[in-house]
Amino acid sequence: MTMQQLIKQNSIRLVYNRTDQNPHMDDFEGDHYRVTLKRPGRRMTLVFSKGFGHKGAPPAVVEILECLQSDARIAEDCASFEGFCSDLGYNSDSRRAEKTYKALKRQAAKLQKFFGDLYEDFLDCEEED
Repeated sequence: MTMQQLIKQNSIRLVYNRTDQNPHMDDFEGDHYRVTLKRPGRRMTLVFSKGFGHKGAPPAVVEILECLQSDARIAEDCASFEGFCSDLGYNSDSRRAEKTYKALKRQAAKLQKFFGDLYEDFLDCEEED
């Protein structure tokens, strides 16, 4: 299944507003959005950022979910902070790396709640052509 198919089959919608910053990316220069993903009976709100290369183009549901999928796969694959650092080249003495790891784990838990029984389907979605 592709991400577009998952979105369509589960009536996933997006509501967004620009925001000044992303609290998890304090040194990132780009466009920041407070986005709410909605599906029947469930919702998830987060801050999503895009580089200036997108020239102000608003976020799309598929784009957000593909980014979240990538992050969730990392969170699922790295059972420990040390494993996360080893796999991704972070210094295990870095507080910033630890903050990133914890944010990924929290976000993966929110995604599990948002998708419920569909979480594994979400993780298994194929990239769009």
